[in-house]
This record gives sequence, C-alpha cells and structure tokens, in this order.
Amino acid sequence: MFTFMNTTTGGIPRRIIKETVMQQRFCTCGHQLWVLYSSIERKFRTMFFAGTCFSGKRVDICPCCGAPLDINRLN
Repeated sequence: MFTFMNTTTGGIPRRIIKETVMQQRFCTCGHQLWVLYSSIERKFRTMFFAGTCFSGKRVDICPCCGAPLDINRLN
C-alpha cells in the first residue's frame, strides 16, 4: 500500500512517498506478533506490536518470554 503525505518545506509543498506493510510473525517461543514495515524516502524502519493487527501495543521485547525482538529471529 502506498500513501502520499503532503508536507511543506520552506513554504513550498512537496510530496513524500510513504509505504507501510504489516505482517503477522511469531517469536521463537511461538507468541504471535505484528510487524509494521515502514519506508519513508528509502529509509526503512520496523516496529513490533503485540495484540491484534489494528489494536496492539508497541513492544520491543516479547510479552510472553521477554526475548528482545529482532526481525531476523522471528518466524
């Protein structure tokens, strides 16, 4: 999904391309997590959420086992 955001720089409007994708992943302990991949002007960022896709709490560690979340370790 692509979303276009309007911003103003020095009084001149410009468009910034923002892409966001949300995926369901699982911790090594089996706990379900949601990962939001966000790209703004070619800079990528990942955020982790516990709960459901649309109403979850942002987390940095697994709420079940306490392991630090790393995108490369999630299933």
